[in-house]
Amino acid sequence: AALEFTIETAGKRQIRIEGAKAGVDEQLWAYAQQVGAVRQRLRQARLGLDRREQEAALAARLATVQHERAELLRRRVEIGAVARPDSYQAEREATMAAADKLRSDAALQQARAALSAALSVPVAALDTVTLPPLPAFESNAMQHSPQSLRELGIENRSDLAQALASYRRADAALRLEVAKRTPDI
Repeated sequence: AALEFTIETAGKRQIRIEGAKAGVDEQLWAYAQQVGAVRQRLRQARLGLDRREQEAALAARLATVQHERAELLRRRVEIGAVARPDSYQAEREATMAAADKLRSDAALQQARAALSAALSVPVAALDTVTLPPLPAFESNAMQHSPQSLRELGIENRSDLAQALASYRRADAALRLEVAKRTPDI
């Protein structure tokens, strides 16, 4: 009978385990960076959509008011209470408000397309859901001081954590190469 296995010396197995764990950590932090980037794109698209919805609502209200004003002035011209140039000016303003409404509607559609692209769903899918309101920015900021927010930002940076995990993996690979100088039994 003969034994056909080697006994590793100089802690090579433990060094390989540490290197593998560091590699897993590195991949997890890379994944966290990708998730953060997706969340950032989604938040920007959502903020853009909310802003465009507000602009479209205001433009629609303004167009309605300007149209009603022009209609009232047209009636006043018909009965002779106002000169015709005033009516022309009101009609011009109503036309400009209608054009602004069309522009804001087009910008709203672009914002919806940007949100659907950030979500990776068709634009028609946004018609079937009601998006919840965005939380206020100030609500979480008041719980922390600027110094604690700065410290949290430094401690929780995924790019730095990924770089540290990459360093640990490279350090483990170097220590393994140094340990290979010791022969196995």
